[in-house]
Amino acid sequence: MRAEPVAQPGTAVAALAGDACDFHFFADPAPLTSTERLRHLAALPPVHFHDELGMWVVTKHDLVRSALLDSDTFRPDNVLSAVTRLSWRSLRVLAKSKFDLPPTLANNGGADHLPLRRLVGSYFDNSHVAAALPLITRYTDEALDAVQDELRATGRADLWAIARDVPIRTVLAMTGMPGTAVPDLARWTWAALELFWGRPDDDRQQELASVSVELFAWLSEFVRSRPADEPGLLGALRRHRKADGQPLTVTEIVAVYYFLVIAGQVTTTQLLGSLFRRVLGAESLWARIAAGREDPAGWTEEVLRQEPPLTTWRRMTSRPAQLGGSEIPAGASVLLVLAAANNDADVFPDPERLCPHRDNARRHLAFGVGKHLCVGAQFARVEANTVLSRTCAQFPDLRLARVTASDQPPLLSFRRPESVLVEPTPRTGGARP
Repeated sequence: MRAEPVAQPGTAVAALAGDACDFHFFADPAPLTSTERLRHLAALPPVHFHDELGMWVVTKHDLVRSALLDSDTFRPDNVLSAVTRLSWRSLRVLAKSKFDLPPTLANNGGADHLPLRRLVGSYFDNSHVAAALPLITRYTDEALDAVQDELRATGRADLWAIARDVPIRTVLAMTGMPGTAVPDLARWTWAALELFWGRPDDDRQQELASVSVELFAWLSEFVRSRPADEPGLLGALRRHRKADGQPLTVTEIVAVYYFLVIAGQVTTTQLLGSLFRRVLGAESLWARIAAGREDPAGWTEEVLRQEPPLTTWRRMTSRPAQLGGSEIPAGASVLLVLAAANNDADVFPDPERLCPHRDNARRHLAFGVGKHLCVGAQFARVEANTVLSRTCAQFPDLRLARVTASDQPPLLSFRRPESVLVEPTPRTGGARP
C-alpha cells in the first residue's frame, strides 16, 4: 500500500449533484435504498473529474464494466494506495516494521498476476467451499448460542457479532491460519482500512500505522515459522514460481495473506450486516426464510447489487483512454462507483426495489468482473446464505430494535460496520428455545 496524493477540495462537481457529492457520499452511501441517494447517484455525470478526490469518477454500469474488463488500460496499480497522503511519522512506523505489500493479487497488473490468482483461487473453488460448509455451520451455530444467551439476559442482541465473527473464523480456517488471532483481527483490519482508505489526520495516522503493523508482523511470523513442507495454501505459495522462474519472497507471501485475511472477511461481514438489516426490514420475509418458503440466495444477490460491500474501486490509466466520450489522460486515478453501476436504471429497472428474481440478477458488479473478479465470490455467497438461513431458522420471531452506524469514520470503497440490534416480537415473548 502506498500513499497517493489527493487534490484539494473543490465544488465544481458537487454543484451538479447536490452537496451530497463529496468524499463522505462516496465513502458511506448507506442506506442506498433511499430515493434521494439514488437520485444523487443517477444525477452524476457518467464520467467526470472530481476535484475533491483528485480522481476521474465513473458511474454508469456499462462504463464501469468496460473499465474493469480493460485491465491493460485501466490497471490496478493504485488499488491499495492510500487515499490520503501518509505523514512522515506514519511512514516511519511502517518502515521500521518493514511493512510492504508488493503487487500480488488485487494490485497486480503484471504477468505474475493470473498464475498466482489461479493458485489462490483453487483454494476457494467449489470443492473447497463445500468442504468448508461444516465449518461455516459450526461457527454460525456457536455464534447463535451467544445470541441466545444475550437475548435471555437482556431481551436484545446484536446480530453484528455473527456478521463479524463467522467470516473471520472461516477465512482463517480456509487459508490455514491459526484461530488465535480472532480477538485481534477485527481491530487490525479496521485500523488498516482507515489508514489506507480513510481521511485520518497525522496523529491518527501514526496510531493506525502502529496497529496495522501488528497484523503484518503476525502474518510474517506465521509465514516464517511454519515447516518447509507445510501443506495447504502456504505450501503451495512456497512452491509457486513467478514468470521469471523465481519463488515468491516471504514479503510477497505475506502480502497475499494480508489481502486475503482482510478482503476475505470484511466484505462478507458487511454483506451479512446489510442482509440482516434488509431481510428484517421487509414484511414477513424473515419468517418466510425461517420456514423454508423463501430461498435466501435471491435476496443475497439483490442486496449485493443494491448495497455492495465495496461501494467504489480504483484503477489507474496506463495510457490515454476514452471512456463515455471523455478523454482521460495517462497516469490518472479512476474511481469506479460500483454502487452507482449496480443501481443503474438502464440495466436494473426500478433499482430501489429489491427483486430477488431479476433475469439479470448476477450482472451486478459487487465482485468485479474480468481478470480481477473476486476469487472468493462463490465462497461469500455460500457463507452469506448459510448464515442467514440458519439465523432465521434459529430465531424465526425476531424484529429490528435499532440499526445504528458505528463510530468508524467513512472509508472510500469499504462500508462502515453497523449494529443490527434485534429483539423478540411481542407475539412470542422470546426466542425459540
